[in-house]
Amino acid sequence: MNELKNSLLNCFRNPVSFNSFGSNKWDSILENNKLRIVPFRSNTILYEENYYCNSPINNYTFIDQNEDQFCLLKVYLHREYLMIYPPFFSENYNYFDAITVNKKIIKILKNIDIKIKILHIPFSNSLIDFFRIGLIEKIEIPTRIDMFINLKLNIDQIWTSLRKSYKSLINGEKKSVKVLSDYNHKIWEECKRLHFKVSKRKTRSDKTWDLQYESIRLQESKVFYIKENKKIIAFALFSFDIKTAYYGVAVNDRALFKKMNLSHIILWNAILYFKNHNIEFLYMGDNMPNNYLEDKKLRSINDFKMGFANFFKIN
Repeated sequence: MNELKNSLLNCFRNPVSFNSFGSNKWDSILENNKLRIVPFRSNTILYEENYYCNSPINNYTFIDQNEDQFCLLKVYLHREYLMIYPPFFSENYNYFDAITVNKKIIKILKNIDIKIKILHIPFSNSLIDFFRIGLIEKIEIPTRIDMFINLKLNIDQIWTSLRKSYKSLINGEKKSVKVLSDYNHKIWEECKRLHFKVSKRKTRSDKTWDLQYESIRLQESKVFYIKENKKIIAFALFSFDIKTAYYGVAVNDRALFKKMNLSHIILWNAILYFKNHNIEFLYMGDNMPNNYLEDKKLRSINDFKMGFANFFKIN
């Protein structure tokens, strides 16, 4: 494993690992160089480190600085598999130098005897595409349709783009429920308990919930929720950076599914909030129809998101 790490580091000129920086310094460097997007923030790195594996994992995330040019590489290495994001280069990074870096990493990955998974980033460019295509002989890279809500449209245009049936559902709930977004640790713990109640099992570690709360506290995420009889009956969490918000975990009390349309009104309130805070896109997730053919729940979630999405990218 150390040999793989050293091989990856040798692809760059001045690589420094995430673990040697610490969260605050890492985020500061990203912030100062306009690289602090959600997938590479320290909180996201730590969340994924805890979410993707139930057993120990090596986090080989690092940043490379070549004068005023930067490259981010996020790698998680488990004893049975490797998860990697495509290298992400700053806009001013020399294109041909970036191609050379990509080629070196691709060569290393092609020659390792371990299962590889490329983790998804909901945006692309020619360098990301080059990286994915370079590994197509090594692993299967499925086509994804990324779903967004374009918040650069005016609010009337966004409303018009909604699925017709959603408009009456949202208008109906406006009169009867109030969507809240103030927070404290007690509220987040109540959201966590609701998730456990609905899932009927513990689906991830307490550490991931703690990291999400820290993200809310740092104003890197926003939680919206609805209460009934002083109890939270639905919530949704969104992370965001300067341009994009990301639809994350969302839960409704299933006993109220048939009489209340909680997800619709929460998401509409999130649209209004992020629109008013100059966010340009709300990322709803990726549409991979083949994944949903045998899973009724996932198919239903995907259909719900499609009713809001008004902008799509094949990625």
